[in-house]
Amino acid sequence: MAALVDSHAHLDMFEFDADRDEVIARARVAGLGAVVTMGVDLASCRRAIQLAEQYDIVYAAVGFHPYAAAELDSKALSELEGLCAHPKVVAVGEIGLDFHREGLPPRPVQQQTLNRQLDLAASVGLPVAVHDREAHEETLESIRAWVQRSPGYEDRPRGVMHCFSGDVDLAREYVAMGFLVSIAGPITYPKSDQLRQVAREIELESLLIETDCPYLTPAPYRGKRNEPGHVGLVAAAVALERGTELVTVEETIGRNARRLFRLP
Repeated sequence: MAALVDSHAHLDMFEFDADRDEVIARARVAGLGAVVTMGVDLASCRRAIQLAEQYDIVYAAVGFHPYAAAELDSKALSELEGLCAHPKVVAVGEIGLDFHREGLPPRPVQQQTLNRQLDLAASVGLPVAVHDREAHEETLESIRAWVQRSPGYEDRPRGVMHCFSGDVDLAREYVAMGFLVSIAGPITYPKSDQLRQVAREIELESLLIETDCPYLTPAPYRGKRNEPGHVGLVAAAVALERGTELVTVEETIGRNARRLFRLP
């Protein structure tokens, strides 16, 4: 398998409807061995699984994004649990907290939905892909409580902090709890000094890379649609910050992703 892994993508979104085959082909040419595409609600989860069935390098994660938190009732949770049994579902995600848009949905609803999905992940033995936007303290509190009440995960990381936006100290707290920290396209942006420090100071064995495509396109393509084939630019930025050979970064982070998601 090729070294590169895009640990977080949204290939089911309409931005890829016109040329999805070509996007996957470019990912292969760019050296990707796997792309994990994330669900954000039930419909998106079903589409993610369909794409994983269609393309051998695509794997799926299933979950309710915080903006869809109010949709996770008991029936939806039961269906989500059923989707977790699919052989190409490798994580529960994208889940988490997002307080950027106040009240959409309310914070208590988001927190309840996050906790229910964390517990689901532990019950089915899958790692989690966690979204944290302007909710560092509350997300950390939820993850700490989950770690305390959910033993296991001894042979693999518990999850990944997707598109990490905190500082080095926060990253170290998550690493200590068995999480990986994922670096995305903003590492290439001029004002992302804090993220570049994380890329320098957190051990390479605790890092992942991602595109979050179609969002967060790295330089020099910023402003255009992102796609998995651009994840190599994130790897190159990490290598530059660390003063490490690119091949070492790609191979180590690729191994991290395979261990987390149990990719073949």
